Amino acid sequence: MTSVWEPDPKTPASHLQSGKLLRNARTRLLFTLLGALLVALGIICFWLDVGPAAAVLTIYFGAVVAGQLGWGAIKALVWAAKWQWHPDLAYEQVTIPPDGLVTRRRTVAARLPDGRWLHVRLLAGTRVQLAGERRLWLVRSGDQALVAVPGTAALRQGTVRDEPMAGGRELPVVPREFVPPRLDPVLATVRRGAVRSSWLVVAVYAVLAVLAGWSIQWIFAHRNAGGPDAVVQLLLLLVATVCAVIGVLCAIYFAVNAVRISTSYRADTWTELTVAKSLAQLPDGRTIHIRLPRAQPSLALNVQASQTLWTFGPAKPGRVRVGVPGYPASGEARLKVVEVKGGTP
Repeated sequence: MTSVWEPDPKTPASHLQSGKLLRNARTRLLFTLLGALLVALGIICFWLDVGPAAAVLTIYFGAVVAGQLGWGAIKALVWAAKWQWHPDLAYEQVTIPPDGLVTRRRTVAARLPDGRWLHVRLLAGTRVQLAGERRLWLVRSGDQALVAVPGTAALRQGTVRDEPMAGGRELPVVPREFVPPRLDPVLATVRRGAVRSSWLVVAVYAVLAVLAGWSIQWIFAHRNAGGPDAVVQLLLLLVATVCAVIGVLCAIYFAVNAVRISTSYRADTWTELTVAKSLAQLPDGRTIHIRLPRAQPSLALNVQASQTLWTFGPAKPGRVRVGVPGYPASGEARLKVVEVKGGTP
């Protein structure tokens, strides 16, 4: 397989990007509070006699905002702040024996060298990767641990217990072979999850558009001329129209995104590009500048660590799907042809 980013065993826990995690969590928490305020405003709307449609629309929109961001923000704040108090701990690499991996739903139990079991929740693509690679990195404090999988920047919080979970099944060793993107079991799992998530988001925004349409219909059915009621109804109409536009446009965008993801992962070949200072050379000799505006952090770290960019299918200027063979890191890159003085990068 290809080389990927891995933690530095000499890096202490105080350098686990906890400051960045805290900043991101605080930002998400602000949006969560905004969502909670919208839910409260929607409940108040039932007593303001502005119509059930406007109240339901406000509650739904607030619940979507708070629900998507809230729980993750709270968890990130708690454990990022907690691990800042362990500056002397460092990563340790753990090799998992062939019979030492058990899974139940999203939770994986890995047998540690001391005979105890690490319990951690992992995404589907990472579980498939771990079934083949059988390595992970830990920052351990008593029965608590932070878990990093090779090639994946996201840290997961786990617990160390005496036994694996009840009712779990043993994960057999999966062969790790260099195969095209369409045959890669890790990327196939990532593709299914990404497509499923995109269609779920489509459904969420479609419901938002329907509720906004209901609110607009209710306003026109109960409109009054003049007076403060007309002003309130105008404001409600404006908000409902904005929500309707957002719902329709976002539903269309994520539907197109689901189709694009489904097709882009079916490439028959990989193209390897050597990267130096965000520049690379295409097979035809042209020099390109590489940008990863919406790629996962794991992908950016892997490109930086290996100085290599892998494209799904032929590399060409424009937007291309990129990833890492055998790893769940993937995303889109923008390749732009540039003129380089003094020859190749």
